[in-house]
Amino acid sequence: MSLDEIATIIDIIASVTVVISFIFIGFQIRQNTHALRMGAAQSSVQLLSDNMGRVVENRELAELLASRNDTADLIPLSELSSTDRLILSNFLSISFRHFEMLHTHRQYGIYEKELWLSTEFRMRQTLSRERVREWWYDNSPYYAPRFARFVDKTIRHISKEEKKAQSFKKAL
Repeated sequence: MSLDEIATIIDIIASVTVVISFIFIGFQIRQNTHALRMGAAQSSVQLLSDNMGRVVENRELAELLASRNDTADLIPLSELSSTDRLILSNFLSISFRHFEMLHTHRQYGIYEKELWLSTEFRMRQTLSRERVREWWYDNSPYYAPRFARFVDKTIRHISKEEKKAQSFKKAL
C-alpha cells in the first residue's frame, strides 16, 4: 500500500468520524432541548401550585381576588386599605412574573404551545378582574416591553368581550 492510499483511507476515516460526531452532537442537543422544555413545564407547575397555595392559605387574599366586576360591593384598588393593597400587589407581582417568564419561554420555543394556551387562559381569567387591570396599569412598566404589550392587547380583547356581553344583556 502506498502512502497516498494510506492518506486517503485516513481521510475517509476522519470524515466518517466527523459525521458520526455531528450526529452524536445533534442527538445530545435534542435531548438537552427536551430536558429544558420539561424543566420549564415543571417550573411552571411548581410556581402555579405555590401561588394557588397562597390563595388557599390566605382568606384575605382570596376575598381580594374573588371580587368580580359584576359584584356591587367591589371597592377599587385605590380605595383598599394599604395592607390589602400590599397583599394583592405582591400576589399579582408574583403571578405576573410567572406569566412573563412563561411568555418569554414560549417566545423562544422552550415552553410548549399547548401548555402556554392553558397558562394564557389562567392569565386572561386573572385579568378579567377590574382590580387586577387597575393594578396592571400602575405596574406594567416593571415588566418587559414585549410582555407588557401582550398583556395590554389581552386586556383590550377582554374589554371588547365584556362590552359585547353587556350589550347582549341589555338587549334581553
